[in-house]
Amino acid sequence: AALSFANALGQAPRVALLLPLMTPLFPLIAKLVSEDREADALSAFRRVAGLLGLVSVPMMLLLAVYADETAQLAFQRGRCDAACIDQIAPPLQFYAFALWPAFGALLMNRTLSAARRQRFILIATAITVALTIVLDILLLGPMEQAGLALASTLGVYASAAMLLGGLRDEFPSLSIRALGRRQGAILIAGAISAAAALALDRVLPTGGRETLEMLPGLAAKIAVALAVYYLAARLLARAELAEGIRSLQSLVTRRGPGR
Repeated sequence: AALSFANALGQAPRVALLLPLMTPLFPLIAKLVSEDREADALSAFRRVAGLLGLVSVPMMLLLAVYADETAQLAFQRGRCDAACIDQIAPPLQFYAFALWPAFGALLMNRTLSAARRQRFILIATAITVALTIVLDILLLGPMEQAGLALASTLGVYASAAMLLGGLRDEFPSLSIRALGRRQGAILIAGAISAAAALALDRVLPTGGRETLEMLPGLAAKIAVALAVYYLAARLLARAELAEGIRSLQSLVTRRGPGR
């Protein structure tokens, strides 16, 4: 049950943010790919990858840092006691680290699908499943439930790596190095935010407190960590941040009243 709870929490950000973000953005990439407008398609791909990175990286790191508090907020309502929360947190931390590659993997999967590379996608999926099963067997004994979560996360990273290789083969003009630099800048900004979150946790610990007592402190720490992330992104990934803000504003406008 604890593993299922952790998996549900790890999947929630994907359902809440990934699909809504991708729903209006992917058809544009698919249309450009189908029309053989490779330069335009790759430009759109890079912009969307930057947006997904901006959203997923802070979510991934803050969910990992505050796994205990997140599990308590989600499940400590009579059906899951303190011991249950302690069992949820370790696998949740590993599931959290799968968010960033999962966001990127879906984008690459959809882009390759638009390029009619379904056979490659099927092979990559089969390899990922086999690898995850092997890792499950190897990690279950020494790490118990957390080992299954780690195996799943490693499978997501492997899948993303294979899809990236397929994308490079399909679109030779795509600079993997440039893409890596842009994502790396976002990850560094996220790491600075995570370091701030860890430091704040020492000053204002919230783990183990009652839910109502915990909420104000946790909200304050998250707000400060996100502010640090914003400032770090302005310094290290200014172009991605500006593009992300424009994209989010566009999404909000589309969903506004009367639209």
